[in-house]
Amino acid sequence: MRGASVPRGVSSAAGTQTPARASNLTLVVTITDQRDGVTTAPKTVSMVVTDRQWGRLRSKGDETLLNVDARPEVLPDGRIRVGLTIEYRAAREAADKHPIPTMTKTLSAIVENGKTLTLSESTDPASHRTVKVDVKATLLQ
Repeated sequence: MRGASVPRGVSSAAGTQTPARASNLTLVVTITDQRDGVTTAPKTVSMVVTDRQWGRLRSKGDETLLNVDARPEVLPDGRIRVGLTIEYRAAREAADKHPIPTMTKTLSAIVENGKTLTLSESTDPASHRTVKVDVKATLLQ
């Protein structure tokens, strides 16, 4: 349609996209790690990121590693598209029979504003270790 406006976040025929909202979001990523039936304390990272911009957190200890890259996008209906790349390695416990591998995941999902969503849950077949990743995105007013 000639002269019709393009809704926010929707590409026009020319391939351009409407501008980002001048909004900040809080992203909370929680990693739960269960080994041999014992769940360790969850690892949680929180960051404030502007709509359609990247946030990066880096944390490294002697054996541990937690890196999170996130890019939220507020959709016209108020839901939030979140793109995440996570790199995680837990500390080795004395009782661990297997080496602790590094987990790397790249995920994308649409989440409801202020609600937690489980993005992935994976189990290592050798160690029976289960790692779960949750995200919560909240639009700040």
